[in-house]
Amino acid sequence: MAMPEGKILICRAVNSPGYVVPGSLPMGCHECNKVVWVSPASLLLLHDNPEMQIKCMTCAFAHMASHEGPIEDLTRAQMEEVEEYLRKVHNNGND
Repeated sequence: MAMPEGKILICRAVNSPGYVVPGSLPMGCHECNKVVWVSPASLLLLHDNPEMQIKCMTCAFAHMASHEGPIEDLTRAQMEEVEEYLRKVHNNGND
């Protein structure tokens, strides 16, 4: 399914603390070139939608403040990555 022009993928900066989905790759923010993590499920989304731009949280939130538009749901594969993380936290008691 093709995404309309202007869609962005919001990603967390590599230097931010926290969980990194196994298989994530470091890539650059389209706006500021900050290095961000892109998960395997998000890589598939980018593959299917090459016009989609990767943005760090700072640039994405600045964009959203000045541009109206819908916020899309996570894909099923992205939800599975979140569920994997939650299972890990529940089973280990930490991240």
